[in-house]
Amino acid sequence: MADHGHPIGDHGWVMKHDHQLYNELLRVPFMLRHPQGLGAGKTFDALLQFHDVLPTYLAALGRPQDGEGLHGRSFLPVLEGKSAEHRPYVLTAFHGSPHFCVRDKRHSFILRPKDWGDDELYDLTEDPQEKRNLIKEQPEVARELGKLIPAWFGIKDQKAKILQMQLRYEIADTPIK
Repeated sequence: MADHGHPIGDHGWVMKHDHQLYNELLRVPFMLRHPQGLGAGKTFDALLQFHDVLPTYLAALGRPQDGEGLHGRSFLPVLEGKSAEHRPYVLTAFHGSPHFCVRDKRHSFILRPKDWGDDELYDLTEDPQEKRNLIKEQPEVARELGKLIPAWFGIKDQKAKILQMQLRYEIADTPIK
């Protein structure tokens, strides 16, 4: 329905900014109409990202091979009822921004640059408006989510060590794509 939400003062800012990585900007209604009615009238709870849309369309057209090499992957199995999940987490950031957000179904972790201030961790189940920062109460949750950032980009070896120092988090064993 849009490429992003629209902050209207929810966290003290109006309009989008590269550091505004909260629900009001990130959660976007997504509606799909399949010609044969696949998934019609259903609501899905799977985590998706925009770059999953094109590979899904290609798979629905019977051309999944045309989606190879793209960043996204088809969520057609979710629409077909073969899977309830698509991704265990999603990562988002503005191009070139030092702010990152990793979300799973329960938590949202916002990694801030060192000179910005504290990182942020929210329990989306208990606090969907992201008002209570749990970073000091649950640092282990933030640490686990933070490990996923370099893994998402497939960064390994020396580059990973440099990024790890910048981000303050270790590297996950395997990237999840």
